[in-house]
Amino acid sequence: MKLARFVLLFTAVSFIGYGIACLLLPNMVGNLSGLGLQMVSGRTEIHAMYGGLQTGLGLFFLLAGLHREWVRPGVVALILIMGGLALARWYGISVQGSPNSYNLGAVSYEGVTALLGLLSLRLLSKHERQKKIFSR
Repeated sequence: MKLARFVLLFTAVSFIGYGIACLLLPNMVGNLSGLGLQMVSGRTEIHAMYGGLQTGLGLFFLLAGLHREWVRPGVVALILIMGGLALARWYGISVQGSPNSYNLGAVSYEGVTALLGLLSLRLLSKHERQKKIFSR
């Protein structure tokens, strides 16, 4: 339970921080990631999809880490989201080639976080099985 909560809370802080940065400083994030944000619609997309979505998911992970009954669904969501991001980014890097440091750092963070989520889920399941055995 401790590892699961740590992973959820760490991810919450990361997502909320990045989400707020995207909301308030879309050009900075666009430059770091290599996105061209010359058009107003591009900056609005960063505000919404990166700022709003990242912040919203971060708040969900925060709630999941703070409420015992939310831990398992939070970890499952974390695995699916971070695993999906890592696989899609890895695919993009392999197809496009020449990854920059932003994408290499992001795919590493996403992959490690997904793996920690899987480990957390396994430990949660083991703990729940032991709890059932000893409660009989």
